[in-house]
Amino acid sequence: MGTSTSFGGGKDRNPLIPSWVDDDMSPTDAAPDAQPSSPEPDGGEDGGSDGSDETGDQGNEDQANPEAGNGGEDTDGSADTGDKSTAGRHRGARGGFTSFAKSGGSSGRALGRAIASYVRKTAGGSRNAARRMATERSAAVRLANLLSDASTSGIREVARILELSTLANRPVLEIYAALVDVVCGTGGQLDDSIARDAYINAVGEIAEIDGTALEHPSIETVGLIMEHFITNTICDRLMNAIATQIVTLPQDIETVQDIERQMKDFVRGAVSDAVADQGTTFLSDQMKETVDSLYERTFSILHALAEEKAKS
Repeated sequence: MGTSTSFGGGKDRNPLIPSWVDDDMSPTDAAPDAQPSSPEPDGGEDGGSDGSDETGDQGNEDQANPEAGNGGEDTDGSADTGDKSTAGRHRGARGGFTSFAKSGGSSGRALGRAIASYVRKTAGGSRNAARRMATERSAAVRLANLLSDASTSGIREVARILELSTLANRPVLEIYAALVDVVCGTGGQLDDSIARDAYINAVGEIAEIDGTALEHPSIETVGLIMEHFITNTICDRLMNAIATQIVTLPQDIETVQDIERQMKDFVRGAVSDAVADQGTTFLSDQMKETVDSLYERTFSILHALAEEKAKS
């Protein structure tokens, strides 16, 4: 599920509980020790300009400052401050995505321009794009370690070890849903909301695939969950940064869904290529280094694929 506006996370009246969890399972039942907080909405983005529809990035756009914000780690600079350099960093990416949305998803070149410009100009390169996702990378490390334990001992035993024994007799999907706080934390910032949204959707997506065993996930299932999670975090980051007009431009919900699907498929291809290139099994003893390298490699591949798509 992509986020078409600045993502604010779950609200009290609309908690982040997936549709595939039974109705009788409340957030309190799922994680009795959790202290939910009210996520703060992002500062918002301007709608951007579509003036670069056919010309791509402007040559005089400023490079993104990798040290901006929280040490260059957690922000993608998606909230405009009125500074010309900030607006310039977003212009090409937002303009390209606006063109893609206006085309109803038919202009692959515009999508390529949007993603390539985001990596190169908005984020300041693949390394900085990965660094800006520190919260999501940390969640990915925790998820990989949790899945590694589950593949050996089973997810029910993992719940007991985490002193969540009340979950042990719940259906498997409910156990995974309840572990969102363990994987993603309970923070209310934008990055925390992206990680939580990505995790909930990844579990739901994998549950719909025939033959995947979540109670004792195989190496292949662990890899699938991780690929879906990483894909979702990057998609949510991209959509929050450059897709501010996706709700207003297409005329029907089917078109919006198709636009989001194309974005996700494109990103998932880059993630899969990065995993294959790196030979990652997500059962490494040095998972932080593995995940950090994988995010950077993904953005590098994503940029190369987007540049190629923009020229096609």
